[in-house]
Amino acid sequence: IVCLPWQLWTTHLYTESVFINLVIIFTYFLLKPNKRSGGYFLMGFFLMLLIFTRPTGMLFIPLVLIWYMIKWIRGKKWITLLSASLVSLGAFALILNYAMKGEGEFEFLKPFIEEHIICGVPQAFNSTLDLPADGNSIQGLLYYVSHNPLHFLKLSFQKLGAFLGITRTYYSSTHNLAIMIFFYPLYAFAIAGLFTSRKKNTDMAVILFCGIGLFALSVILTCDDWLNRFIMPVLPYIILLATAGITFFIDLIEKRNNKNIP
Repeated sequence: IVCLPWQLWTTHLYTESVFINLVIIFTYFLLKPNKRSGGYFLMGFFLMLLIFTRPTGMLFIPLVLIWYMIKWIRGKKWITLLSASLVSLGAFALILNYAMKGEGEFEFLKPFIEEHIICGVPQAFNSTLDLPADGNSIQGLLYYVSHNPLHFLKLSFQKLGAFLGITRTYYSSTHNLAIMIFFYPLYAFAIAGLFTSRKKNTDMAVILFCGIGLFALSVILTCDDWLNRFIMPVLPYIILLATAGITFFIDLIEKRNNKNIP
């Protein structure tokens, strides 16, 4: 409620607000234990809604695969794990490669060529790059990364800094301070929650961490939004991990207090 960027999308970009809330509903059905057939259907239904609502909804396809992989590893279903992983990753690569041919939000190579950190704001570094002939494709992206590793790493860290740092040079000092006060303690507690929830709820910790990681990777491969739109879908994941961290510290304080009671 107190996250102003979140409330901004409720009044400025309705489809973004729908997408963010669908992420919460989808994640509930994904992480819900002891799902029945109806639960699997609803999980698939909301996954399809996510894909149609926003192109980044595709990032939840590998997240579902990761969830199944955890179950298969735990059940030692190695043949199922290998077969499903190869088929799913192959299909995802084909779909992504096709989407990249349409350019738009999937034009991954352009932000690196024009050195975008914030989308639509090219920088004038004039770097000399070894670029592929086949342009915007998975093969072309791999060619760029392998032939320009330092350039890729430099832009990747800058994009990741913009994605997680949240602050912007064109925001006022008060605006940036308000953002830091809200987000940075969440990050600290989320990191604590990631490590402390591994034993209690490993599945949740892995899924939440991978969800955040997939969106961070998508920003690295493209660019970050000038109004921090791309971190909003994973903000519930950050809050959930932070809640686990806060709970750990509260329990720790209570245990120490109980020891001091005569």
